Amino acid sequence: MTTPSTQRKAGPYTGDGVQSAWPFDFKVFAATDLKVTTAVGGVDTTLALDTDYTVTINTNQETSPGGSVVYVAASGVELVITGDMGYSQDYDIPGGGNFNPTALENQLDRTTMQIQQLAEQVSRSIKSSISGQLPIIADYPFAIVQVAFSGDDSTTDFTLEIEPVFCKVYIHGVRQTPGVDYTVAGDVLTFTSAPPVGTGNIFVEATSGVVVPV
Repeated sequence: MTTPSTQRKAGPYTGDGVQSAWPFDFKVFAATDLKVTTAVGGVDTTLALDTDYTVTINTNQETSPGGSVVYVAASGVELVITGDMGYSQDYDIPGGGNFNPTALENQLDRTTMQIQQLAEQVSRSIKSSISGQLPIIADYPFAIVQVAFSGDDSTTDFTLEIEPVFCKVYIHGVRQTPGVDYTVAGDVLTFTSAPPVGTGNIFVEATSGVVVPV
């Protein structure tokens, strides 16, 4: 059988403290091919199979792919079911002998399912355009601004072009420590001590949006 183009994700569902069966409609080989995540107040928790939930898999995954996750989600708790297959290739085709066509097809299906699993994860990523431009996501702007300021040994406040959630600040190429050497409030960068005189000796990389500092 062929493998349809299916997003390997079901939900998010919202729990009511009563419903216990949560359906998914993508093909799996075993309960371990799934990951179940709950979210409360924006905090995700990965549940443990056979400890927090169980899985009922439809008998014929070719004609009726999927099944259901059995878990009683408290009222207001969001629940998401996604694929969680490993990225190994375990089928060894014998050389010069007979091979099992069903096992071969299952491995081809598994490869397709792994690609679909990655596609679902990538679809939740922040991506630049093909030309390298950063996107505007919904009403939440995401931008990286790089700017140089000149120190004069007296000025401590410098106004940025954006209100950043993360900054990298350098003076003469030396990275400064946030909360020690400087603070940021709104779009104003304030140094603890005025940077020394120098043309363009202050370099700031300011990032708006949701980022992971590196």
